[in-house]
Amino acid sequence: MSLDNNDKKTLYCLADHASFNDERGMLIPILEKTFEGISSVEADSFPNNGRIHVTKGYSRMIDSQAPSAIFKVEAGVSYGWPPDDDDHYNKKSKFSTYDKLIERAKPLEVTKILPSTYPNPEKSSGLMCESKFYPPEIFFIEATNNAGIEVLIGPVSLASDSVENFGSGYRFSYNGFDKPVGGGDWAKIMQVPHSSLEFEKSLISEFSIVETEFGGYVVGPLPHLSAILVDLSTNENLLNWAHKQIRSSDRELPHKIALLKDVAQNVALSENLPDNIYQIRKERLTHLHESLAKMEGFNQVVIDFLSSDEGSKKIANYVQANRDSLLDAYAVEQKSSKEAEIEDQLKEERRKLNTSIQELVSDEQELQLKIEDLQKLETSVEQADLEKIREQRNITLDYVELQGAKKQLELEVEALEKRKVETEDLMQAVQRNINRSQQDHQLNLIELKNHLDVLSGYSEVETSPQVNIDESAKFITPRGNDKREKRQNLVEAIYDLLSAEGRLISSDQITIFLTAIAQNLIVTLAGNPGSGKTSSVQSLAKAFGLHMNGKYIDIQVQRGWNSDKELLGFHNKLTRNYEPDKFGLYQLLVDLNRLPVEQQLAFVLLDEANLSPIEHYWAGFMGATDSVNAQLKLDQINLQLPKGLRFIATVNYDRTTEQLSHRFLDRSPVIYLDEHEDLTDILELRPQESVNDPLLYSCDTVIDLFGRTTGDRPRFLDLRKVCILNSYKPLSVVRPQSNFSPLIDAYTIQTPG
Repeated sequence: MSLDNNDKKTLYCLADHASFNDERGMLIPILEKTFEGISSVEADSFPNNGRIHVTKGYSRMIDSQAPSAIFKVEAGVSYGWPPDDDDHYNKKSKFSTYDKLIERAKPLEVTKILPSTYPNPEKSSGLMCESKFYPPEIFFIEATNNAGIEVLIGPVSLASDSVENFGSGYRFSYNGFDKPVGGGDWAKIMQVPHSSLEFEKSLISEFSIVETEFGGYVVGPLPHLSAILVDLSTNENLLNWAHKQIRSSDRELPHKIALLKDVAQNVALSENLPDNIYQIRKERLTHLHESLAKMEGFNQVVIDFLSSDEGSKKIANYVQANRDSLLDAYAVEQKSSKEAEIEDQLKEERRKLNTSIQELVSDEQELQLKIEDLQKLETSVEQADLEKIREQRNITLDYVELQGAKKQLELEVEALEKRKVETEDLMQAVQRNINRSQQDHQLNLIELKNHLDVLSGYSEVETSPQVNIDESAKFITPRGNDKREKRQNLVEAIYDLLSAEGRLISSDQITIFLTAIAQNLIVTLAGNPGSGKTSSVQSLAKAFGLHMNGKYIDIQVQRGWNSDKELLGFHNKLTRNYEPDKFGLYQLLVDLNRLPVEQQLAFVLLDEANLSPIEHYWAGFMGATDSVNAQLKLDQINLQLPKGLRFIATVNYDRTTEQLSHRFLDRSPVIYLDEHEDLTDILELRPQESVNDPLLYSCDTVIDLFGRTTGDRPRFLDLRKVCILNSYKPLSVVRPQSNFSPLIDAYTIQTPG
């Protein structure tokens, strides 16, 4: 394997079966091979997820391998590391590889160590092991021998079809290899099937065993010179071995039925077994003489013998010679069997009787307890009834007293409410006089300051911010064969853009908002502070790309504004120059008039618009709402009102704001927002960067699709709902508040047919 990377690593890994598809997946690094040897991996070397990313051929690599197979891998630093942002940083793997750089680790190159008890092949469970991880095909056993010494036994192999779920892990069987394994130092067990080696742990080098989070692994040489050969032959293996030796001998088994132990004692030395292993197997074999009869072919030998004349004769002679003793033995056996059966029946009847007595005693005690509980309950119920009667009488008296107090308080509250209304009316009148006086003083002071600055040669005029309008923007056209399809596709495009940025919106609500903007010079959003009015406007402006094209202005209305000079500036009589406003609205009007109509779509936000009377500082535009080609007369300067310019005003409901006049409400639809039914549910902003390009639609496209179909301007109707035609759902709009005229409840928006 090779890898063109200066930062490559050679690693031993496990497959991460929980995260893969056909081509890609993850490997879990457990060991690293360096020039110093094999050691456990360091967690800091594999940040983020502790995995190696396989970019190609993952399923082909693991399909034919066991779940616990160990792979030898060459991995290099992934392309694009480190990632650009924190979100990807927590998911991306630092190292990656592919199938050509992955191979199965060789047997005994890296071998798992599993803790267990010392093996005892004579017992059926003597070669069992448990692990919380799925067992590998070859492993070592870590145990304590009969002398109390910690040893390592292996290698051993996983018994086929023995793995079963056990608690939170697995239980399985193992055995010695029945075929030669390894070579060189492992020659001791090459000629001895079903055996393994025992190593004393205190003699093993500390560099030969490495501990990881998945357990220990043998990674280096073991002290073979001091190793002891261990026999792991099960009873089945032992019988097969003896059967093989007996069948190959010259003995005539039919004549040796009574001498099975002698046969076992005379099994010939074979297979070049070490003497100690040979003696152990012979000793175990003598204790299995009853099982020898179960060997393959032995039952048939016995049957053939008993069916022969010689066998029948021997059986008849034996029965005749021992007839009396056999009958006595049979009688004694039958008597004992009958007595035992009767004794068992008596014991069972006695047990059932004792159980019935205990149940009756228990029922009697339980009944006595219930009687006592009923007596106590009767006493407590009588006391509770008396207390309840007293409590009801006290409640009746308290109720009568409270009713009288309530009437008195209602009279006092009614008187206070009248005084409150009178006081509020007086305060509003005083506040209006104060505001009017302050506005007059402020205008006089501003005019005097300008004169003084010119006379003294000092001029410090707050300049209007430069508005940079991108005249090279290329507009897109909505898809569709007619207006209905184009309008629907435009709405869906805005819906997809806002939804991709995490904003909640519906197509019906977008249609309502666009229709109101397209059909009116100014639209008003009303609601309590925090209901999302400003953020709704900003979101739509970004969706149309007005922010980036210099066609969006955010104006914070101040208290005390009483003329359009606050929005558009004024003509300085002393300098004979026009002093533009500080928001850039005047400059935006000039720039928009230089552009063709299709590029004139622009939004101006009047935030907190009713801090001052709107019909005062917006007076220059009030008349423009009644004319198609309106002219703005700005203190000796006339400007054409751009066709695509739209104002969006936000107003609050509290006592610090101005009322909206009939004159203004006759020119602006009002959409009411509250905490539960507002445009923050429609356009919910979240602190994240936009991931989609804005939708650059021309002014002509928006007005053509959502503008009026006739020359009639909308009328006020006595409704509480905005009725949207063309099957769109109704949307709740302005609700009567103290700041609005009680004669005007709502506004009907006309959608194009």
